[in-house]
Amino acid sequence: MLLDENLLQASVWNKASFITIGYFGFFAVTVLSFKTSFTVFRNTYFLIFTLLTAYTSVVILVSYCYQFSGAATKVHQWISEEWTDAIGLETEEKGGSLFVRLFPSILLYVVTMLQLKFFHNQWKQLTDCTASGHTASSVESARPSTSSESSEGAGGARKKRKEKSWKRAAKTDEIIAKREVSKIDVVETLKE
Repeated sequence: MLLDENLLQASVWNKASFITIGYFGFFAVTVLSFKTSFTVFRNTYFLIFTLLTAYTSVVILVSYCYQFSGAATKVHQWISEEWTDAIGLETEEKGGSLFVRLFPSILLYVVTMLQLKFFHNQWKQLTDCTASGHTASSVESARPSTSSESSEGAGGARKKRKEKSWKRAAKTDEIIAKREVSKIDVVETLKE
């Protein structure tokens, strides 16, 4: 998963600080929710990534604003320099090094926003694992259509072949699901 790799990279890219611990915390929660069950992961995915987007934007803004001398002196009035280092706030002497330090966070923010904005709904439909969800109509509705498929004529035959293929795949999924359910029933009967 590209997003998990970016999240892990953002969490270990810099020295240990509260900011990097926060990134690692999001990575750990994402992995734990996936390992718990796919249903838990699927239901908490949007919340985790929305909070991650907010956290990343705050980190980018605070790290950038801390570069201004007036902001740094104001912060040092309330928090000691040791604590700002522990949080992960540093001033950069060169402009390019600031971009290099913020690049993993910026990349993570962009990838997360693209996922939530453009791909989340389709992913949610494609990963719907409910028992009644594996029908030919649900597979058809989850499959994105292209403009070439909607045109009639030579593309019409291709569209019909694809529809048959999707319906066969959905029917196969139903048969496999019924067999697995019957296996579970047999095992439960044997346990009793």
